[in-house]
Amino acid sequence: MIPERIRASRRVRNAAAGVLALALALPAAPARAGAGRVLDFLVPGRAQAREGRTGRAVLLGGIAVVSVAGLGVTTLNYDRAVEEYEDARTRYRDLGRALSRGEVVAWSDITGTWAQMQSALDRSDSRYTTRTVFVGLVAAVYVANAVELLTAGGGDDGGDTGVAQAADAPRWGVDVRGSRVGVYRAFRF
Repeated sequence: MIPERIRASRRVRNAAAGVLALALALPAAPARAGAGRVLDFLVPGRAQAREGRTGRAVLLGGIAVVSVAGLGVTTLNYDRAVEEYEDARTRYRDLGRALSRGEVVAWSDITGTWAQMQSALDRSDSRYTTRTVFVGLVAAVYVANAVELLTAGGGDDGGDTGVAQAADAPRWGVDVRGSRVGVYRAFRF
């Protein structure tokens, strides 16, 4: 039986490939009114760079690049460790089948294969944890980018009331109360 974290890894890898394919296809799509805004959400730092806030753009973009690259590397390492575990498990099961057929199997082969299987499982657990940290970092970067885009108030989003707002009044905001987080839109009349 394949452990749940190994099956989850395959689902995550397939979902990541789909998101990557979508992200690569979007810049090739014809320019539309909302396409730039969608890219602002998909590429952290893009909107900040267009608005001249290079410090924030470099910070968000740099962390995004490092976290996505780290996620890719840790996912590859995790997949290798899972393959090592599955190979060792197959060898261990083959030894059990040989024993059930009445073949002679050295005890050292059994214990050695068991030790290899356990070691590979420990490595995959460790790499799974590291990969999970990078998944969290990627999610945090995209959430920070979305909050930055929503609270910056730059650009017209089609929700103009026709009344000029104060220059320092945010158009969007985040309200945090205990464990509840809310995003709100400010209107002035």
